[in-house]
Parts: sequence; C-alpha cells; structure tokens
Amino acid sequence: MTRSLPDKPKLKHEAKRILSAVKTGAADEFALLRLVEKHTESTEKKIQLSVTLLDVQLALARDYGYSGWP
Repeated sequence: MTRSLPDKPKLKHEAKRILSAVKTGAADEFALLRLVEKHTESTEKKIQLSVTLLDVQLALARDYGYSGWP
C-alpha cells in the first residue's frame, strides 16, 4: 500500500483530512491506521474512538515509506 510522495506534499492537510474521515467512519482509511502498532488488531469502532492526529501522521509516514513523522 506504499504511496509515492507528491512533488509538493501537503502532508499536514492530508493527515487532518484522514483524521476527520476516520472520526466520521470512512472505512477506506482504517487500513492505513492499522500501520500503527496500537491499532493493528483494533476494531474500526475502537480506532474511530481512540485515533489521534499523531497516530494518523505516523501511519501516513509509514505508508509513504518512512519510519516516522519528522
């Protein structure tokens, strides 16, 4: 599921958009959050209730092939 980093990335905006989508139950974003250890085995409802912006940033960084969010 690794993505290519865009030429002019707007990762802060993307992370906030994903967080909002997860909070409202967008099913396609839950797979991304499972890249974070604490959500690997979590249900979608548990992720929806406990996800933080930091979780999304870490998952997004890993999806782009980095180990963390600088």
